[in-house]
Amino acid sequence: MAGISYAFYMLEAKDLAKHYGKIIALESLSFQLQKGEVLGLLGPNGAGKSTAMRMICGTLSATSGEVFFMGEKRSASSLDQAKSAIGYLPENAPLYMDMDVESYLCFCAEIKGKQDIKKLVSIALQKCGLEEVRRKNIQLLSKGYKQRVGIAQAIVHNPKIIVLDEPTIGLDPKQVSEIRQLIRNLASEATIIISSHILTEMQMLCDRVIVLNKGKVLANKSMQELNQMMQEKYRYEITLKHPVKEQDLPQLKNLDILGNKILFDLKEEEELNATLKYLIDANQIVVSAKKQDFDLEDAYLSILGEQ
Repeated sequence: MAGISYAFYMLEAKDLAKHYGKIIALESLSFQLQKGEVLGLLGPNGAGKSTAMRMICGTLSATSGEVFFMGEKRSASSLDQAKSAIGYLPENAPLYMDMDVESYLCFCAEIKGKQDIKKLVSIALQKCGLEEVRRKNIQLLSKGYKQRVGIAQAIVHNPKIIVLDEPTIGLDPKQVSEIRQLIRNLASEATIIISSHILTEMQMLCDRVIVLNKGKVLANKSMQELNQMMQEKYRYEITLKHPVKEQDLPQLKNLDILGNKILFDLKEEEELNATLKYLIDANQIVVSAKKQDFDLEDAYLSILGEQ
């Protein structure tokens, strides 16, 4: 195809931004994804995750920036073609409750311009574990099965890129586990973007994570880089004989005090001795000091704190 490089990314975004007047919904989002990679957009509500997904899918125009599919820049003339390469599940799945599962998926395949509809629907039903409920009205399904139907409509046209906005929100633990396994299976055939504010979900599913907050990109790291970041941080728990308050220890910064326990991060393990000396000089009786694991939540909070 003309204009496509022989070495290209499946999906690439360059400096995507969305402004509403003076309000910045998203600023300067860039990434590159190969086939089979899973990218996680992580951040609190209002961070800009859904805005980013809608711009990538072409359902929201960007104020500035560019999107490339398989090396080719998406333009107004190629928008329909780009959309056909994407399967999109918004946060609230677009389900027609009075239709049965199979009829709904046939409808979705038809409006996406596909010909071999029965075959495509059969594959989507099988991939999403919906074969036993294919004749049931969607309104009669559990929330977990409704979410499966939502994912099925996103993949029924066999897209190369799948975008899932909060795919496990509101599900019980069993349903969450099932949807995560489904996403892992889909990643063997397509490039996937998921958004979430659930840290463990990112850790379990993603190859790369972009942390967003208030429309700004705070971090764009591979999971390997995040794991390395966690290994380089030190968190300690020191237990004192008597409860203390933060004002009792003015020289210790970025600490959490829970009664007689102090939790804090150190950049270097050697700093512990200096901290213990400070506590002793402040007439505090140290009962114990132990190192804690620095997990993904700690890394996430550290990234947010750096803003």
